[in-house]
Amino acid sequence: MKKPVKGMKSIPYGDNIMTEAWLSCVSASSGVEGITKAFKEDTGIDIAVLVNRSPIEKMIDEATGLDKEIVVKWCDWVTKNIWGEQK
Repeated sequence: MKKPVKGMKSIPYGDNIMTEAWLSCVSASSGVEGITKAFKEDTGIDIAVLVNRSPIEKMIDEATGLDKEIVVKWCDWVTKNIWGEQK
């Protein structure tokens, strides 16, 4: 599988047919408290910040690229810690 999100450092395990399953894993993991807590402990980033922000904060994050940076870090973290990396 290629890097499904531009900017990722890791490559998810599997071939391209697994991309949808990987994306489902990344998405579903964002709703699991234990996983998001572990991500925050490892990275210092609270993934909930993408949801719990005001419209002006959202505009600033989009303008500065912070929202994309968080998503890329989340995708890399889930790939390394839950899904598995391509070797």
